[in-house]
Amino acid sequence: MFSLNVCNAEGHNKTIRNTKHCKGKVDVIFVLDSSSSVRADGWTKELEFVSDVVKHFTVGPDHVQVGAVAFSYLGELLFNLKDHKSVAGIEKALKSARFIDSQSNIDKALNVINSKKMFSKEHGGRPGVPKIVFIISDGPSTDLPKSEFKVMRGCDLHVVGGSLKVVRF
Repeated sequence: MFSLNVCNAEGHNKTIRNTKHCKGKVDVIFVLDSSSSVRADGWTKELEFVSDVVKHFTVGPDHVQVGAVAFSYLGELLFNLKDHKSVAGIEKALKSARFIDSQSNIDKALNVINSKKMFSKEHGGRPGVPKIVFIISDGPSTDLPKSEFKVMRGCDLHVVGGSLKVVRF
């Protein structure tokens, strides 16, 4: 059963179950673990997971906008919020995302979001629209300075884990 607490058709926060589309306005950035512990097959599963989630969105400048960042030793911008106006465009970009295969540094991805100003109007961010960051990782970061989280104020931060290890902030 698909369940995601993002928005409903009226744009209000609510848990969605077995829903075909999320049509509300929201800006979402996925932070994807491309570290060696994930391995190439895990990377493929992450990309498929994001693709499956995005299929439940109505994507576009008047609805849900999606951006993505990968992290390993460094953070890598995959695409900005304004870059894709359809699910097909997002899926194509995800399929071309390369597996980095090094250390796990979530802070490098958060630094990309902050330094590249991914939620800014210039990159597709919209004032007054909920901003959500989903971190998908198999475990704790090698180094996780809390300063990166301070800059994320104003965003809802959600962590999707594939490990029993818990990261405390």
